[in-house]
Amino acid sequence: MPPYHGLSGEGHLQRAKRVRKHGVDQNVVILAHSLGALLPGGALQVLEFGQWMLPVAPWLGPLFHLRFSQETPLWGLVVLCLVLAFAGEISNRGAIR
Repeated sequence: MPPYHGLSGEGHLQRAKRVRKHGVDQNVVILAHSLGALLPGGALQVLEFGQWMLPVAPWLGPLFHLRFSQETPLWGLVVLCLVLAFAGEISNRGAIR
C-alpha cells in the first residue's frame, strides 16, 4: 500500500511527474484530476438544497469539494467558492423571492 501524503498533494505530483515522462504536462494532469472532483461536487451541490433535494447529496458533495481543495493550490479556494455560489443560485432559482 502506498504511503498517504496528506494535504501536501505530494502523491499527485509524483503521479503527474510519472505521466510527464510520457509526454503530458503535469499541470494538465493535475487540472484534469481536480476538475474531475469539482464537477460532480458542483452538481451534487445543486441537489443539496433548494428546489431539487436529493438526500444523499449533502453527504457526497463535500467529499468531492474536499478532494478538489486537496489537489489544488490556493486558487482552488476561489474557484470552489465561485462554484458553490453558482450552484446555490441555480438550486434556489424561483424558490426564494
